[in-house]
Amino acid sequence: MDVTRQLINYITDNSLSVENISDATGVDLNILKNNGNRKLNATEMLEVCHYLQIDPKSLV
Repeated sequence: MDVTRQLINYITDNSLSVENISDATGVDLNILKNNGNRKLNATEMLEVCHYLQIDPKSLV
């Protein structure tokens, strides 16, 4: 499973607000809702991990 899918699942499973995450991190809301056609880039992934207090290494 790719990192973007793992983070989307984490957000969904924990009933977190994608709107709040998007506002706080600057990551496009559509990516977090999985409506976009692309995956998170490294900077976006690190921003979301930092916000969620997830060790990025745990996603690999």
